[in-house]
Amino acid sequence: MRLLCLGLLALAIVSLTGCTNGSRTPSRIFKTRPDFAKIDVGMTNAQVLAVLGDPEENKVTRTERSRWARMAISSDYGVRQRSFLEFVLEQYEKVGVEELDQEKLPALLKLRYDDSLDDALDDLGGDPDAIGAMFKGFQRHLYQHAS
Repeated sequence: MRLLCLGLLALAIVSLTGCTNGSRTPSRIFKTRPDFAKIDVGMTNAQVLAVLGDPEENKVTRTERSRWARMAISSDYGVRQRSFLEFVLEQYEKVGVEELDQEKLPALLKLRYDDSLDDALDDLGGDPDAIGAMFKGFQRHLYQHAS
């Protein structure tokens, strides 16, 4: 019985966070962290949802997450890197989380640098591995609230 309840809780969390199809990056996250310790096996669905909060009131928009990331990258990266990351954040806000896929990096570089990967490499330091690490690394700021 306990295993079934924990499974149902996991399904509730998946549905509330929008994390589906094996996605590691949820489409929405909790604005405020629910106190999962208050959830008990004997609780009704309504009681569990009362602890978790209303998912519609509790979701964080892409714009808000971008704002968090902008605050963080303003001190973490150089001027040229920040310029490119700002461009990525604009695309993320317009299109969605799929713009943050590592496989999208070449297309984003081409879009930002007028189809010239050479210009992108020159502008961002010349090391493709470092550019990939920068692209991947800054994304953590989208899911960490900058206080």
